[in-house]
Amino acid sequence: MTASRIFASIFLIWLAVCVLVSGIPVNAAADSPKPLSSWEDTAGKQAIIDFVNAVSNSDSPDYVPPAERIAVFDCDGTLIPEIPNSFMVEYAYRRFQTATPELKENSGNSEMILEKLKQNDLESAMALNAKRTMEVLVAMYARDDSAMLAGDVAAWLDQPYPYSQEAERRWRDSVYLPMLELMDYLRSNQFQVYLVTGTEQELARALAQELFNIPPPQVIGSEMRYSFEEKAGRLAVNTEPRFSSLNSGPAKALNISSRIGIPPLFAAGNSDNDLEMLKLTTQSPGRRLGMIIHHTDAEREFAYDRESVHGKLRKGLEQSESNGWLLIDMREDWKTIYPSPELIVPEEPSDPSGFEEISSRNSDDPE
Repeated sequence: MTASRIFASIFLIWLAVCVLVSGIPVNAAADSPKPLSSWEDTAGKQAIIDFVNAVSNSDSPDYVPPAERIAVFDCDGTLIPEIPNSFMVEYAYRRFQTATPELKENSGNSEMILEKLKQNDLESAMALNAKRTMEVLVAMYARDDSAMLAGDVAAWLDQPYPYSQEAERRWRDSVYLPMLELMDYLRSNQFQVYLVTGTEQELARALAQELFNIPPPQVIGSEMRYSFEEKAGRLAVNTEPRFSSLNSGPAKALNISSRIGIPPLFAAGNSDNDLEMLKLTTQSPGRRLGMIIHHTDAEREFAYDRESVHGKLRKGLEQSESNGWLLIDMREDWKTIYPSPELIVPEEPSDPSGFEEISSRNSDDPE
């Protein structure tokens, strides 16, 4: 046997030993990307990975069948910014600013609120009554069918984001990259990902598809009143600009129970309006994980918690340890916050609109 053949045989034997010892192909580690690459290598990241491995490994005592792997995410402040205004408020308010006088007058609401909005005083209108103000704004797109609304939202998301702390970017680029990676990581381990938000449901569905790859059936938002109408023998479902339910606080837990039917394995939020959703998750039997995003990064995003008008986080900080919730420090746990910015300004700018879950300015407000 020649020296080259002897060398080749030794190499093949060595390769086989590597495969048997490791149980995986030699190049598998190099080929498979590490999960959550935009996260720092902190205890928080490791806790997420340990949890996912435990519930998805069939040899684990904590194994959960794929059909029961449900993950629920709040939206504003958890997946996208909510300071100074949420996407919903921004989008709907822009629709109001560009609406016809007839549509504004027929929004059927408080004259005082309507007058404040006409004066471009959104803050005063919200202070009078946030729920009623949002009903006026939702009326601006309530008659859009789903395809029309989705198209308009997609065009708006390509407009410049006006509140950037760093490089300029579009609204659609103003999504937390670590959370996008987390949702993809959960999906790769056969989790079903739901959006559970105080945002009006039809708008939330349009945003969820564009920003988070979440389909409409997996979106639970604040619901408007619906009505049937028959025209020329065809039945149509109309949305009326009146809230029938606000998906905030206890309502989130109730709607998860009624719409999904089983408690989630994983829940992520950022404010006290998410506490019941987190408790429903972590107080259910078996291994589960609740996570709170703590906004601590004033340089790259915003820093706020206990005294904030939007996304107030007081009880969540006080109760996180006793409930075993994972507190994610935005400044310490995330390498980066947003994807690489891409600013695209259309030749003919469409309506800059926006979206937010209704802020907690009064007791009627959803998150």
